[in-house]
Amino acid sequence: MNAVLAGATEAASAARVSLMGIPVAFEGLAEGRTRTLHASEVRAAAGRSGTLLGTSRRVDLRRASQLDRCVAAIGGLRLDGLIVVGG
Repeated sequence: MNAVLAGATEAASAARVSLMGIPVAFEGLAEGRTRTLHASEVRAAAGRSGTLLGTSRRVDLRRASQLDRCVAAIGGLRLDGLIVVGG
C-alpha cells in the first residue's frame, strides 16, 4: 500500500494538486482526521510492507450511520476526490 501512496503522491505533485492522507482508514475518515503526505516520507516507505497511514476495520460501511459519518467528513474536509487502497 505504501507503493500506491508513493505513486499517488508523485502524481499529485506533478499535477500540482494537494494530497492528504487519512490515518486509520475509514475510521479516520469518519472522524475527519487527516495528515499531510510528504513526498520524501512516502517515497522512503514505498518499499516497506503495510501502510504508513495505518489500517482499521472498525467502521462498518454497511451501517447507514457509519456511512453517513464518512460522507459528512468528505463534505467537511472539502475533498475533490478520494483514493481508496486495500481490500
